[in-house]
Amino acid sequence: MKIAYLEVNVIHRNSIIMSAKLINTIYSYSENLFVIAAEKRFYPYLLCWDIECFFSKEHLPQTANGKLEYQARHNLALVSVISNVPDFDEPFTVISEGDEQKLMETTMQRMVDCSKRASSLLIKEYYPYLKRIDEEITIRSKSEMDALMSICGDDEEQLQRFLSRQKTHPLQKLKSKLMSWLTSLPCFSFNGGKYDMVCCKQYIVSFINRNVEGGVAFVVKNGLKYKVISSKALTFLDVLSYLPGNTSYARYLKSFGVDEEKFFFPYEAFNSLDFLKLDTLPPHTAYFSSLNQANISVADYERCQEVWTREGFKDMADYLRYYNSMDVIGMLKGLKIQKGYFMEMGLCLSKDAISLPGLASKYLFRTMPPNTFFSLYKSDPEFYDQIRSAVRGGISMIFNRYQEAGVTKIREDEFGDAAKDTKSIMGFDVSGMYLSVMMQPQPVGE
Repeated sequence: MKIAYLEVNVIHRNSIIMSAKLINTIYSYSENLFVIAAEKRFYPYLLCWDIECFFSKEHLPQTANGKLEYQARHNLALVSVISNVPDFDEPFTVISEGDEQKLMETTMQRMVDCSKRASSLLIKEYYPYLKRIDEEITIRSKSEMDALMSICGDDEEQLQRFLSRQKTHPLQKLKSKLMSWLTSLPCFSFNGGKYDMVCCKQYIVSFINRNVEGGVAFVVKNGLKYKVISSKALTFLDVLSYLPGNTSYARYLKSFGVDEEKFFFPYEAFNSLDFLKLDTLPPHTAYFSSLNQANISVADYERCQEVWTREGFKDMADYLRYYNSMDVIGMLKGLKIQKGYFMEMGLCLSKDAISLPGLASKYLFRTMPPNTFFSLYKSDPEFYDQIRSAVRGGISMIFNRYQEAGVTKIREDEFGDAAKDTKSIMGFDVSGMYLSVMMQPQPVGE
């Protein structure tokens, strides 16, 4: 039986098992069945979305020690969506009427409808490949069954034992991967991993779990940042994951030669939905940012006035729609150009990886010569011993099961009644401890 099983599966070994370790893209699995045209190896559709919040200063949380002060609560006010999917290629904007749940339900339904349209077009386009896989599954399944029958003969019990041990056919897994590739629409936001996805995560997850088959497939986080929220219909990604970390949206548009420029909005004056009812543009002073300690220039404010007049805005709601629409239009144009750069290297921006380092890894393994191996010390054991003997330190963990400010004491088991009270508890992101520690005052003297 082992010989028959290997004879059946050795056909797939190079294309499925070995390629999965290095490349893991759909077309690399299928080379022994058919050749997918080069232009079809890149997912063609993108969706961009962006949110705006108003900063409410009412009913803010209070802290026990008074050392932490909340400045404002971010409440969803508007979501804009655009894609390059036919019939969904115009900005779609929803403004809140005070119900964030309703706002996100409408937005998510738009995204799912867009995904369905994209997948229907792609499944039709890739139908010959799907059909070829089905045909091959039928042929090889029959071949495997004939092999089993010849081995088991009339022994029905042995045949059933063999059948019960069989796993999902490799070609069925290939089809599932291809269908997943075709049906999950990439949804990009700019800095969404730290803001848009964070603000909307409860609504995104809830909607997907209720309305998408299989619910949320997986989530990847890096500290507090969301890198991906994935499902069969939608995959939420952050444009910044494919860029240097300090890239601003304005710099992004300029770098990729996008005509649209970052527009201006008086964020800090936007403290309630009533602000959107204003029928005139706020004064220049309303555009001041306390975060940046700067205001927009007089020329930029005059540009805002010119756009208000040219577009015939009736209120700030119209102004905000325009502002957000310009953001998603520019983002989509930038992503198309950025995607083209990676296509020249044989990489699909939205499907091959969830970050720039991931794409770099794919490119490295795809372009390296055959039979390439990595070894730092294989030819120089003395160098290895030298490096190994110089290693110092490592992670140090000190556990205390329970601490509460104003209640417990510090190292009470050692100092007894002389132990100091716990006055505050601080949390640290251990992924950035070295940089964090280097910024703190350092111990000096004896």
